[in-house]
Amino acid sequence: MNIHEHYREHHKAAIGVLSAIARDTEIPFALVRGDFIEGEPEITALFWQRLHGLHPGRFTGVTWCEGCRMFQLEEALH
Repeated sequence: MNIHEHYREHHKAAIGVLSAIARDTEIPFALVRGDFIEGEPEITALFWQRLHGLHPGRFTGVTWCEGCRMFQLEEALH
């Protein structure tokens, strides 16, 4: 797996979680994503709760790259 595939995997996982939050809360996806990028506490808590449920212990951080418009998840060191 090259680094770009890895980033796509991370972005896809983050977008999947944010999409699920949008469905569950009935908040438009664009607002959920924007709130998450801005660090809104409730959306952020929901994001980590769901991501850790899907990938226990795998990720410890997330960044948003405005240039490439992708999320990058930080993997836990084992």
